[in-house]
Formats: sequence, C-alpha cells, structure tokens
Amino acid sequence: MLFQYDLSDTESEEVNRDIPRSSSVVAVDHTIGRVHRRMPRHVDSIRAAYWHSPASASGQCSSMLRNCLHFISWMRWPHVGLQAMRCCPRLRWWMWTGLSLLFVIFAIEIFVQIEQHIGASNLRQVIANLHAAGKSTTIDDLRAKSPAIDAHLQNEWNAWSTRLYVLKTTPLMPIPYKEWGDWIAGKASNPPDGILEDLNNHRSLMDDARLLLRNESLVISSYALLIGEFPADKKAMDESDWTTLSPKIPNLLAIRMLAEWLERDALLSSYPKDDLSDLDRLIHSLSRPVLIVDAMIALVVEDIRNRAYLELAVAGRLPHSLRENWLAEHSHEKELVADGLRGERVLLAPLRIAHLSGYVPVLGDDYGLSDGHLLTWPMGLNDFAVEIDLTARFEDVLREKMIAQFLKLNDVEGKIQSIVGFAKMLPFLFSHGLDGEANHRLARLAVRILAVTKNGSSLPSSQGEIVDLIGKDIEFDPGFDCLKLRYDHVAPDRFSLSVDPRGPFPPFYDRGTKILDHAAYKKSNNSMIINKLYVEIPVKTTGKSGSEKSPQHDDL
Repeated sequence: MLFQYDLSDTESEEVNRDIPRSSSVVAVDHTIGRVHRRMPRHVDSIRAAYWHSPASASGQCSSMLRNCLHFISWMRWPHVGLQAMRCCPRLRWWMWTGLSLLFVIFAIEIFVQIEQHIGASNLRQVIANLHAAGKSTTIDDLRAKSPAIDAHLQNEWNAWSTRLYVLKTTPLMPIPYKEWGDWIAGKASNPPDGILEDLNNHRSLMDDARLLLRNESLVISSYALLIGEFPADKKAMDESDWTTLSPKIPNLLAIRMLAEWLERDALLSSYPKDDLSDLDRLIHSLSRPVLIVDAMIALVVEDIRNRAYLELAVAGRLPHSLRENWLAEHSHEKELVADGLRGERVLLAPLRIAHLSGYVPVLGDDYGLSDGHLLTWPMGLNDFAVEIDLTARFEDVLREKMIAQFLKLNDVEGKIQSIVGFAKMLPFLFSHGLDGEANHRLARLAVRILAVTKNGSSLPSSQGEIVDLIGKDIEFDPGFDCLKLRYDHVAPDRFSLSVDPRGPFPPFYDRGTKILDHAAYKKSNNSMIINKLYVEIPVKTTGKSGSEKSPQHDDL
C-alpha cells in the first residue's frame, strides 16, 4: 500500500534548508516532488542526517552509492536513480544485488562503447594510410581499373551459364585417369570407353560458349556486375546490393565444365589447335578478377589449361606455334590473387563492417559464444582495421613490390589467429597464389625436358644436367617468395617434377596436404601422373603416341 503523507512546503524547506542543492538537483525538482510525496517524512530526516555524517561507515557507504546512483541518473535512468538515491538508507540485500548487476551492465556498456570508438578510429586511420599510399580504397577506384564491359555480350554469357542449371545439364563423366594416362603415353590404342560419346553429348552447349569466347570483349569477372549493374552513384555496397548481385557472380561449375571439355576435346581431336586457342581465350577473359572468387576460378582454369598443354606434349601432338607462345608466358597467378584480395578489401570488407554495427552475440552464432568470439561485439571494428591492413600487405607481397613485407607480416602473425573474419583466410589464399605460380613453372619445365629428349636423347640423370641443357635454373628456384621445384630421375625413360617437400617455404605458406611423399605417387603404377604440384611422365625415345600424330601439325 502506498504511503499517503502530505508534507507541507514549510516542512520540506525546514528539513532541506541546510542540504547543499546542486543545479542538477534543482533541475529535476519537479521529478523529485512526485516521488517525495509518496515517501514517509522520516526518510528526509534520515537522509539529512546521513548527508551531514560522512564520517560514519554507513554514511560513507551510502555516500559512495549515492554518487554512483546520481551519475546513473544523469546518464540513462533519471527516475530510477533519483528514487533509489532517496531510499538509499533503507536498501535491502536484494536491492544491493540488483544495483550491483545494474552497475556491471553499465560498465560493460561503457567498455563496448570505448572499444568500438577505438576500433572505428583505427579503421579510419588504416584506410587513410592506404589512400595516402596510392592504393584503391573506394568503389570508384575499382571502377577506374575495370576493362570495358559489353553489356549485351555479358548478358549472353550469363544466359549460357544459367542454361546449365535450367536444363540440369549432366556433368562430364569422370576420367579414369589410369586408362587415360595409358592412352596418352602410348600404352593403349584407344581412349577410355565413353569419353568421346560424352563429349559429343555436350558439344552443342559448348559450341555456344565457344562462339562467345571468340569475342575479345568478353569479361568473365565480377567487374561486369560492378560496372553494368551496380548503381554508379553508390559509394558502398549494402546487403540488398549483395543479395541482388551475388547470384550473378561468375559460375565456377559452368566455367570448369567448359575448360575440362576443351581439354578432353583437344586430346581427342585431330586438330587440337582450335580447342587450345579457346582455352587461351577463356584464360584471357578470366584475367581481370575483382573478387577472390574470380581469382580462384581463374586459377582452376589455368591448372586445366597447363595440364592440356602438357598432355599434348607427352602425346607428341602439341602444335609448335602454340607451344612457343605458351612457354613464353609470364606467370600471373599471384597477381590474380592480389587483385582478388584488393576487391575483397574495398567491396566486401565494408559490407561486413556494416553488418557488425547491428551485431549482438548469440549462442551458436558463427561469431558468438560457441566459437569463443564474444569479444567480436566490442572489438570487431579494430579486428577489421587489422584485417584490412593485413590484406593490403599480402597484396604487396603477391605483387612482389615489397618483399620486405614478409618480415612485417611475421610481426603480426599472432593477430591472424586471434581475430575473426576474412583475415584468417589470408594465408590459405596466399598459398593458392604460390601454388598457381609453381604449377605454371612446373608444367612448362616438363615440356622443356620433353623437348630435350624428343630426338631419342637419353633422359638427364640429375637436376644439374637439366640446368646445363636448359641454360638457366630460375625455373627450379626463382627466389625467396616462390616454391622451389625438384627434378627426379625415376627410370631411364621416366622423370618427375614436384615442389620440393624439403622447402624452404615462404612465410605463411600453408602446406596442408598438397605436398605429399613422392613414394605415395610411385606406388600408383600409373603410366603418367599429372597433378598440380607433382608430375611423373614417361619419355618416348621411339615410336608415336597412342593417338597418331596429325601430319598437319608441328611436333615438339
């Protein structure tokens, strides 16, 4: 039941005349009055006594609590704070518990706000430093780097990719690699059963794509979305934009099917030059990535293309003119990954930052308690500042502009493991760039070794002999920032090339399961092994391949 005491103005004045009244108390006098009339009159007398007796232990405790409550009343809860401040001498244990919890919540909120403010300041500073260094930091910077986009041609390419799903096109049949290798190496007279029939079943669909590839204006990249469909007046991508555009990003499955079809058709065709030329055009159209997914697609297709050239060289059917152009190509795999990292930093990092602004940790969330990342909420902006800075450093290393950045990266290696988000993928993506560059050198070195033995010459027995014959060893060990290759004389008519499992490896290189023990390959008993980072190839000293050479083509 509420108290109904009616305190006159005279009584109130008498009790309170000696109490110091700050401007804040005067300002909320009307609010206090509403609470004041519902409280017993002796509360004022006790309150005045305690205010005038700070020396007592209870008076000191009440004074400290009152100051805290007064501060809270200023900040967030004026009615609660003022009423609790007047009731302070009558507080019970459960009231103290509630106030303690209230104080803890308030302290956490202050901590979150301070950390978010520091993170936002660090983020602005990192972006300002990148801009001062001449790096792309805005969507307009990326637009300036975009190739010309033919909107009609892009729509036709997107329509072709979509047909694979609308028609539910059957994937290419898996290659039986042992039989495929036996046929290429000349140990079988016919290709594996079903391969030719499978190619013919997909020929009509692939021919449509090949017509589009022969237009040099085709750009298979997210640049087509950034220039053609993203509003030109927008300075940042939001979630609605990403929801609309992400389904139109280049499709890995469709592009990979096309590349593998061209590889197989080149081996089975009597005139492989057309298929190889279309593979070259496909790589050209993929050479301008703006997101990391674009770069990964380009690396996959580059691997398939290198394998096609090497398989034709083993079969003795690689056209001489295309061979020379292919051997003369400079590696650009690391630069593809660097371009993808730049786009992630400029386009998608701000999108993740915007998502973080409304983030609250939830049990089971990817960034929540289940993963031990509760601090993502207050410290997420600072994590993004570190992520953007690290991404830019990896870009520099991949572009070989600042090799000294390796040493700087070592200083922040622990941060990659402690923060959340895209930064944890950086060593993995960096490793993919190094793998692609190593595959580029490995395939071309294998073709050069085959050329040395094409007239029946014996296979060099050591890596030193290979270097003497080729005239340079840069293919094996190009430097600190690349993977080292190794040559092994397996048999008088067989050699292998691989990434040297003994290293040394560049900092942050993720070996994973990619570099395996050579003995595991040798136990396979395959006629030919062509993997991304390991090839084992037979050398023909006499005779022809399983597929007869076409007289209209140059040999190696």
